[in-house]
Amino acid sequence: MKINTIDVDFSPLYEVTSNDKNLSLKLLELIHKSLGELSLNIKEAYDTGDIKQVSHYAHKLKSSIAYINVSDFNSMLLQLEALKNGGILTKDFSPMIDNLVNSSSEIKEVVAAEINNLI
Repeated sequence: MKINTIDVDFSPLYEVTSNDKNLSLKLLELIHKSLGELSLNIKEAYDTGDIKQVSHYAHKLKSSIAYINVSDFNSMLLQLEALKNGGILTKDFSPMIDNLVNSSSEIKEVVAAEINNLI
């Protein structure tokens, strides 16, 4: 499903749940919640310069959305997660963090639409 410029592939989720509507709905609701909370946690950690928390929340968000494919978004999360290995958080990351928060909102819309399709 595609809304705006974000293309989200839900097929891994449906494959894992064997197309079980109730289980799919529960996972989508968890993904929806995580997208909102964890992307804001990443932004707050970045704003305070807490590299460990940026990496931690990026890892949590990456894990939370593991059953959907959003390649560019996943790439950003991987880069932020890798900061735990001695990376340095600079102002150069600011556009990526802003993009991550904006993309997260768009993905959240797509997930909400998918939830509505299942209800």
